[in-house]
Amino acid sequence: MNFESAPVKWDRNVDPKIWGAGTWKLLHALAWAYPECPTTADERRVTDFMYSLVHALPCFKCRKHLHELLNKNPPAGVKVQSRSAFREYMVELHNEVNKLVGNSQLAMDEALAIHGYSHHGEISSDQSARNGYVHAATTLAAIIVVAGCIALLISPSITPEVRGSRKKLWRESVHLGY
Repeated sequence: MNFESAPVKWDRNVDPKIWGAGTWKLLHALAWAYPECPTTADERRVTDFMYSLVHALPCFKCRKHLHELLNKNPPAGVKVQSRSAFREYMVELHNEVNKLVGNSQLAMDEALAIHGYSHHGEISSDQSARNGYVHAATTLAAIIVVAGCIALLISPSITPEVRGSRKKLWRESVHLGY
């Protein structure tokens, strides 16, 4: 599956230092919570979610890089057929981004430790607290990104009239300083 829809440029970008770590925590949590034996619908949903990030990340350069990475290494087929495969895929994807930004590569064990998970997939509360789950700003940024992805996923089912009024409301809120 090749993702053809390229990201568009927005008039503003948000520095990935603000939202990046929280988004990675969310993505790794998604991978660690993914079903061991997902249904075809689960596989489709997680694949659609990953592709929707190309249009939802608050940084154009990041959206562009993710678009290229997903075309090169799509989240489909065997990569989403089990929890362990999706975990490995997420670490591979994170390592590709780390390579782009000059960060070190992570082995699966390191990724487990950094994101506060045991080898059996449970969250270690001590580890997760030490690793930044208490930082509300990055968590909030991840929630905002997910909300944007969900909006993108459901937007085809919204009528043009509603979509137009939503855009108008958004434009007005930007001018009001919200």
